[in-house]
Amino acid sequence: MRPRLALLLACILPLACTLSLLAAGQSRQHYTRALRTTTYHSEEMNFDFTYPATFTANPRKASDTDCVSTPIAVMDMRTSFNMIFLKSYDQSCISPYVVSAGPTAAVSKVLRDMLGQFGKPDMNPSSGYQLSGHNAAVATGSAKAQNANGPNTIYGTATCIVTGDSYACFEFLSNDCANLTALSASPIRFTNNPTTPLIPRKLTYPCAP
Repeated sequence: MRPRLALLLACILPLACTLSLLAAGQSRQHYTRALRTTTYHSEEMNFDFTYPATFTANPRKASDTDCVSTPIAVMDMRTSFNMIFLKSYDQSCISPYVVSAGPTAAVSKVLRDMLGQFGKPDMNPSSGYQLSGHNAAVATGSAKAQNANGPNTIYGTATCIVTGDSYACFEFLSNDCANLTALSASPIRFTNNPTTPLIPRKLTYPCAP
């Protein structure tokens, strides 16, 4: 069995342990132009979301519950640490305070909880925006991962979109800030609307020049 695959399958904590795979990476690859893509269609949430086909399913995807489902949990560890998640949250299961505060509160909690699996989250203020007629909000942040081989800062961007009685929350993680910016702009198309970047470039993680 290949060393990288054996290490991945042996991991108990999938998010934290995948950082150890980075030591086997080669030169960085950025997602500026994806030659091949995969499209996820949600009949329930009425959209098509497209992302690079180099991302493959996480073998330890979280189990769905009555409150949260995870239609997408994919990773690309060929040259750096990159993950994409889509989670659907039933609003009836979310704190009434968070629901009343709107998607800006929800997205901050979602990203903070995710980054907290690596280290102490350093969060930026969340921002609301409109996405094809839906209320949405984006949050960005980072965390310093402990005992990581390779670059140990994990950058994160998340957006939560109000879709009926649910929140559709996308989460992007990378230890390469340029990758995070490109992935955050992955195209999404809601029914009867044109294709548009999921997160406007001006709201993506503020990478250093």
